[in-house]
Amino acid sequence: MIKSFAKAAGVLALLGVAGPAAAQQTPAEILAQALAKNSQNAKSAPLPAASAANDAGPVSTAPPKFSSAPPPPAATVPEPAPASATDLPPLPAAPPLPPLAANAAPARTNVQARSPAPRAAVRPAAAPSAPQLRGAAAPAPAPAPAPPPAPARPSATLVAAPRPPAPAPAPAPAPAPVATPAPKPIVSAERDAPTTAPTEPMTAYVVKKGDSLTSLSEKFFVRRPTAVEVRVMQGGKYVTRIAPGRQLLIPTRLLHTELIAATLGAFKGEVTISQKGGPPGRPVVGDSVFQGALITTGGGGFARIDLPDGSKVSIPSQSRIRVEVLRRVVLTGAIERTLSVEAGRTESSVAKITSPQDNYYVRTPVSVSAVRGTEFRVGFEEGDNAASTGVVEGSVAVDAPKVGSALVPEKFGIGVKPGESLAVVPLLPAPAVIDAGRVQEQKLVTFDVDGVPGARGYRIQMAGDEAMSDIFAEQTRADTHFEFPGITDGARYIRVTAIDPKGIEGLPRVYGYERALNSIVAVSITPQSVASRGGGRFLLKWEAEGTGLRTYRVQVSREPSAEAPYIDEGGLVQPELTISSLPPGQYHWRVMSSTVYANGRFVEKWSAPQKFTVP
Repeated sequence: MIKSFAKAAGVLALLGVAGPAAAQQTPAEILAQALAKNSQNAKSAPLPAASAANDAGPVSTAPPKFSSAPPPPAATVPEPAPASATDLPPLPAAPPLPPLAANAAPARTNVQARSPAPRAAVRPAAAPSAPQLRGAAAPAPAPAPAPPPAPARPSATLVAAPRPPAPAPAPAPAPAPVATPAPKPIVSAERDAPTTAPTEPMTAYVVKKGDSLTSLSEKFFVRRPTAVEVRVMQGGKYVTRIAPGRQLLIPTRLLHTELIAATLGAFKGEVTISQKGGPPGRPVVGDSVFQGALITTGGGGFARIDLPDGSKVSIPSQSRIRVEVLRRVVLTGAIERTLSVEAGRTESSVAKITSPQDNYYVRTPVSVSAVRGTEFRVGFEEGDNAASTGVVEGSVAVDAPKVGSALVPEKFGIGVKPGESLAVVPLLPAPAVIDAGRVQEQKLVTFDVDGVPGARGYRIQMAGDEAMSDIFAEQTRADTHFEFPGITDGARYIRVTAIDPKGIEGLPRVYGYERALNSIVAVSITPQSVASRGGGRFLLKWEAEGTGLRTYRVQVSREPSAEAPYIDEGGLVQPELTISSLPPGQYHWRVMSSTVYANGRFVEKWSAPQKFTVP
């Protein structure tokens, strides 16, 4: 079949069917086109008349070489007579290529590479003539300009395949955007801007009859709110007319506030107060304490801050407390209070909050405690960066930004430390104090407590009132024995608590006792003169401390129990006595203090016996 196609290609070359179009068609298509054209020309064109041009000799046309066998010589035909171009019949359309089967191998033909022949020039239709005869000589046509030679292509394998589709035209480039100035912000654009849930402090206000955004902003706002802030206040909506009864959530920073003053109710020891960044100064009871004040207590220092609503803040020793917020919102009358524990501890006794607008917060560097009328304690240990909250009454919401949050109920506590999970634990029970109600007459006031399982330490605070609002002494120890020096006479109270391993202070218990210093000590006995057989003189001295009217009684005996004394002298007003005429031997002496206090109470107290020898 390949040889038949090659021969057909040679015939087509003789018939003038060649060129680039033929190169793109299969041999079957080219042969069918040529036969159709030749048949039509043969039917319509008569044989030309004999002329001198026909005698010019045959014109030899060399066909392309498709094989090694030489092709047959080309037939010469007479030149047809000139005719109009409109008389040429149109070329028949080439049939479409049949698709190749998926598993069919394409036919391949090895051909010798040659330059593509130029498309044949269209010759005018010849005058009616006799049909052309194969082998007859044809007149020489007019010479045509030779096309430029095409570069030779190497031998290649032709594969029958579908024609590739025409490439789609490239899209026209989009016009460059024209720079225009940004429009100025307008109210409607700001009004339609998206908003997020508010995270800053907000104040709730219920709209009253006659209220408008304009009237509220003129009376109670520090400035006119923006459209975005109006949307936040109205829950994401923008309404210029607000109906009575509707609630607005207004950022507190937009509202006018008034500073309110607390009062320094009591203090003792080393206490300083600096007002809003000012230098620290020695306070006086009754001084005003404003927002921004820093209260610092040293070793043995205590302070109490009284708030206008009756709430009290106790600040023990070695503490640093800042009054961050202490103000009233003019629009609602809400009272806002925030304390910051920078070091040490504070205890708050908060009056019951009746208005939902009021708030009370106690902050540490790692936690925030919010209350609504309760009694609780907050501590912060700088070295461990740990905070603790213990709730005695009510409940406290504790939020630790880097850890979590929890609601701490009554008689429970929580420790907060970065990197550790939150755990609400019950408060340790209050320890018992052994013989707590006895009269404290000695120079040192002493207490002993029973241990509590799970406690790492104990704390005793001392005050002049049962409510423990005037604390003037405190100790925290790992053991159970406490000694307090310098306690003056009067009715006194102590509060004892246990401390758990996280530093959470447990439930408290308050004990009352009487402090009546009545200390008497037999100090010395000095020989004044000594006889050879006894009867020498001796000076006895003693010391007494305490208030009230005192008289003394001295006894000297052979036994420590002072039974059958040699000397029993009473009604003394001076703390000394000279004795004499004692037989040689060992003796014991003691002194008693008889005190009458201002309240009419009468107390007698003996000193410990002292021993001496008479030579």
